[in-house]
Amino acid sequence: MSVHKAFVGTYTRRDAEGIYAATFDDETGAFELGYLAAALPNPSYLAQAGNHVYAVLEDEQGEVAALRRDGNTLTLLNRKPSMGSHPCHISVVADRVAVANYSSGSVTLLTRSSDGALGDICSVEQHAGHGPNARRQSGPHAHMVYPDPWAKRLFVPDLGCDRLYRYGIERGVLQLEGFTGLPAGAGPRHVVAHPTLRGTYYVINELDNTIVRVAPGNDGRFAVESSVATLPDDAAVASATAALRIHRNGHRLYATNRGADSIVAVTLDRDGAFGSRTLVPTLGEHPRDLTLDPSASWLLAANQDSDTVTVYALEDGLPVNASAKTTRVPTPVCILFTHEAHS
Repeated sequence: MSVHKAFVGTYTRRDAEGIYAATFDDETGAFELGYLAAALPNPSYLAQAGNHVYAVLEDEQGEVAALRRDGNTLTLLNRKPSMGSHPCHISVVADRVAVANYSSGSVTLLTRSSDGALGDICSVEQHAGHGPNARRQSGPHAHMVYPDPWAKRLFVPDLGCDRLYRYGIERGVLQLEGFTGLPAGAGPRHVVAHPTLRGTYYVINELDNTIVRVAPGNDGRFAVESSVATLPDDAAVASATAALRIHRNGHRLYATNRGADSIVAVTLDRDGAFGSRTLVPTLGEHPRDLTLDPSASWLLAANQDSDTVTVYALEDGLPVNASAKTTRVPTPVCILFTHEAHS
């Protein structure tokens, strides 16, 4: 049994005030909210690097915050402009911090110093284009900066122009490698890599409620190979997907449906192909984030609109609805389990 430390990112639109400390017991599945660790506006996504935590501050004049971590205590080091509007995702790549700016459709790369503070802007890549959905795709909307575990690159799904961008990082700056076009109107949001099958990736599409498998062909070009719906064929409620995770054994994908307010678990075969689907309700509204605990035995959903986190035990990799436990957390939109590595 272990008790794990975590931080919860929030939208500070109702009762939430910033980043909250929490603990999770992987024997009982108890998720306990602690205290306000950092008062910041809309810290909607978090990333860790050693003893430091980085947060996007999702506002029109976007910012990024660097914080020093001591256990579950956070101390603000500095804040820097994200060089875009409504930054929604952040990741750390070596001595750089990458940010996806949703509303402005751009990707920013910043330096970070040895003490964890944010430094200079070293790259800003502006996307262009649009999709067929006039309301949601009038322009580019970069939604994630995902470090590829198999290569020195970043994947950036762009919801606004239905593309999965690939960026290399050369001499500390972004270099566009190319992009993969996704089905028109799909609205790509997040991407994950298969943990054991090199070159196999999965992209979740917010607007058409699908997950697609993407892989390079013999010519090295990435292309969509297959897809699976996140909702049943007879789903009547308006819904949009959000988070996508993969189990570390590569046997299951997990995703959230906002509107239908459910989690879908998709079985993957030994070759990474899609198999059966299992859906369970989130017991909360608008599940924006989803994560596995460090033991990979529990699944946690952050329900933005009902101010709750729901915890499910996994049996054979599938979430068990009867095991669900719910904890009140103000406007949760990101759950980050911390590790004890040092910078």
